[in-house]
Amino acid sequence: MAAKVKVDQIETVDGTGNITLNNSITMASSKTLPAASLTGTVPTASLGSGTASSSVFLRGDGSWQTAGSTSASDLTSGTLPMARLSGTLPALDGSALTNLPGGGKILQVKYVQDTTNATWATSTWTATNCTVAITPATGSKILGIWTQQWLSSNSYPCGVGAKLFRGGTEIGGGDYDYDMQVHQGTSRHRGSWMTLDTTPGGDGSTAITYTVKVASQSGRSVTLNNGGKSQLTLFEIGA
Repeated sequence: MAAKVKVDQIETVDGTGNITLNNSITMASSKTLPAASLTGTVPTASLGSGTASSSVFLRGDGSWQTAGSTSASDLTSGTLPMARLSGTLPALDGSALTNLPGGGKILQVKYVQDTTNATWATSTWTATNCTVAITPATGSKILGIWTQQWLSSNSYPCGVGAKLFRGGTEIGGGDYDYDMQVHQGTSRHRGSWMTLDTTPGGDGSTAITYTVKVASQSGRSVTLNNGGKSQLTLFEIGA
C-alpha cells in the first residue's frame, strides 16, 4: 500500500524560500491545482505534442501546428466577405480574363454621335463624321450599328447607301449600294443597319478605326442629319 501524508501546509524550516521536489507529483483523480498558485512559465513541451516556435500555434487537439497564411494571394477556395473589401478596386482588363465560360461576351462599347448637317452629291463612297476607334483583343469580333436621318434635296426621291469601313476595307452595311429611298422636300428618312466584322485583326494594343461612308444614286444631292442626328456604335464581342 502506498504511504499517505495528509497536511494543510508545507513550509521550509524558517518559513521562507521554496520547497524543492526531487520527483514529479501526480495529482489525484478529480483534484485540481489553482492557476493562481502557479508561478513561472510552463515548458512548451508540456503543453502539447510537436515542436513549439514563433510560427506555430497550439491546436485544440493538443498539438503544435503551422498557422495558415493570411495573404490574399494564397487564397485557393472559399468566398471573401464584402466587409473585407475597402477602397476602390482596380480596373479589370477584359482581354486578360481567363477561364470564362464560352465566348460572345461584350467586352467594351464605343460610340459617336453626329448632329452636323452634311450634304453630298456624289456616287463615290465618302466618309461621314461617324468614325470610332476601338482596341479589340485577339480573336474578338466587332458589331457595328448605325442610325441616321436623311433628306433629299431633289424634287423626287433618290437612293442613298451607307457602309461601314475598317480603314479602307469595306465591312458591310445595306444589302446593296443604294439600299434606302430618301424622300424629297421636308420629309425625312430614318433608318438603321448593323454589320459584323468577324476578322478585325485586333491584338489588344492597337487601335482600329471604323468609319461610316455614304454615297447617293447618280450623284444626286442628299443631306445627312438635317436637324436630326446619326450615331455609330461599336461592340467588341469576345472570342
